[in-house]
Parts: sequence; structure tokens; C-alpha cells
Amino acid sequence: MQSHLPLPPLTKNRLVTFEIYFQNLTKLVFADIKACNQLPSLGQLPELRKLDIDGATKVKKIGPEFFGSGVNSTRIAFPKLERLHISSFSELEEWSFVTQVEQTTSSRLKFLPCLHTLEINICPLLKQLPKGLENSL
Repeated sequence: MQSHLPLPPLTKNRLVTFEIYFQNLTKLVFADIKACNQLPSLGQLPELRKLDIDGATKVKKIGPEFFGSGVNSTRIAFPKLERLHISSFSELEEWSFVTQVEQTTSSRLKFLPCLHTLEINICPLLKQLPKGLENSL
């Protein structure tokens, strides 16, 4: 059964946090989100297993904000995510898990512990995957 839920509002060209709205969400598909220049914070959705994002043509960077607020030494970003599909990010240049300042403590953070499928298509400017992603696959 597919249901269409009302989305949180757009704020400053990005979607506001989802973690307070959709705690039991297991699959999320974004298509043609051309108005957003930053991805929403999704990393703290506790039940999310499949995430497809297609057509985020203005996003230039995927950074720590994508993994959710409050990711620290006791939190896990995307704790149950098994499949991540990113496609048609024509401006995406950079993807990182943490900011430069946080890199010294990043070994204590956990990202995507259940990920077994990662698909990246049509991201011509993306030069490399984030450090630490190989530990998630």
C-alpha cells in the first residue's frame, strides 16, 4: 500500500528536518527536487531502509547536514538504511560525512551500518566518495 503524506514545508530552498514527522517511514523517494540546493536531514529516520533521490540538480554538496542533527559519538546516521540511490545530481561536486573540524572524532561516528546497495548515476562532477564509505559497504 502506498500512501502520500504531506511534506514538511520548504525553507530557504531545502526541506526541513524529517525526523520529527516520519519516525516509521521505511522508504522515501524524491524525484525532481530542482528547487533544493541542500538535501534534507534524513539520517535520523530510525526505520528508513530505502532512499532514492533523483534530480536534485542544484545540490553541490552532500555534507553532515544530510545525516541529521545530533549525530555524535552515541548516534548512528541512517541506522537501518540498506539501499541508497542517487541520480541526476548534475552539480554535485562534494560528498563528505563530517566537517573538517569533526574529522578527528569521526572514527567514533557510525554511518550507514546496514548499507549493502549504493547506486550513483549521472553525477558528472563528483570526483570521489566520502572517506569511510568503504567501511559501510
